[in-house]
Amino acid sequence: MQSFRPSFRYDAEQDKLDHERARKEQIEYKEAHKYDPFDARVTYHDSYRVDSTGHYWDSLSRAGVFDAIHDRRCYATTGAPILLSFSVNGAQMGEVLSCEQGKLAFRIHTICPEEIERISIYRNTELIERVTPQDTKDYEWCIEREATDGAYYAEVVQRDHEYAWSSPILYCPEG
Repeated sequence: MQSFRPSFRYDAEQDKLDHERARKEQIEYKEAHKYDPFDARVTYHDSYRVDSTGHYWDSLSRAGVFDAIHDRRCYATTGAPILLSFSVNGAQMGEVLSCEQGKLAFRIHTICPEEIERISIYRNTELIERVTPQDTKDYEWCIEREATDGAYYAEVVQRDHEYAWSSPILYCPEG
């Protein structure tokens, strides 16, 4: 009967080749998942859908970007580079608005790469107002509505069905 004795012998040449192979795989992975700071997209394989976000920051620094995300001064898109600004009585996306009962003044400004199909305002999940601009990519919309407590947010839809939606603005009446 023969016995088996495992033995290990360090092979410096093989170790160096393994290290180089692992380093090359790491570089290829980083290249395939590279961050592009211009449009805040992470590039994935073509089979994945790429979404984007927009942020309003005080300074273009790591702290400024994280503050914008923390304060919800941001919006999301399905991938199109849509610009969106949404405010209620001067309060920006992500803010809590406390004021007396009365009228709420909504302001939406959007710039889209394609023609706009519709712009909607929601309170919680209920559609409260919608406009359908004609043949435009740049649109500003201001309206007033009776004040009702809740979370208000805007949605912009292009003709190619790419869309953007804002972070909510919370309205809590005083008193």
